[in-house]
Amino acid sequence: MLDGEESHRAERDGVAAADSFGDQLVLGHPFEFVLNDRSVNEWLAALPRAWPEWNELLPRECAQPVVRFEQDLIRIGVRIQSNRWESIVSAGTAVQIADADSVMIALRDVKSGAMPIPAAILRRMVRFEDGNEHSNPSGTSVRGSTNGMARPGASSDSPLTIDRLFEGYRVGNRFVWPNGERPFRIASLTLTSGELRLRIEPLGTGR
Repeated sequence: MLDGEESHRAERDGVAAADSFGDQLVLGHPFEFVLNDRSVNEWLAALPRAWPEWNELLPRECAQPVVRFEQDLIRIGVRIQSNRWESIVSAGTAVQIADADSVMIALRDVKSGAMPIPAAILRRMVRFEDGNEHSNPSGTSVRGSTNGMARPGASSDSPLTIDRLFEGYRVGNRFVWPNGERPFRIASLTLTSGELRLRIEPLGTGR
């Protein structure tokens, strides 16, 4: 948890990073954007106060998201509390640029603490709101809103299921920055310990 001054600093740093990204999109030239997981986690901790809508993007059972950049992997962890069960659940996710038009996302593992969670159990835990993934009514509901965030392009794979996520799921490599509705794509993506390095290409509105 961040104290008051740390939260204000993290909020300022996050706004500055977002402004920098948007300013470089306006210039219309490819650029490199680098994130480290310490800064990202500070921004995540400050978001609920700075941007209340953030809470609407998380399933109601989830809280305190954290991110860790590893070699060729993004690990995302959340605290989940549901039906008197509470645990820190983390997912190791590989993200690769499949081609100019698509990004491949694939789950490598999901754990509760240090214990792996089999896909059969995940199917009962997770429910996608579009109805593609069926589960019991108490399953975690994954919402699709990206209000206020960079919006990804349409997926080239359908439907979205837990099994499909483990196999690898494609999303469109065209995103829209909300400030100014500026489209862009990710030309390259490199993950190392503690760092995510992106090569961003602004796109014309007609692409």
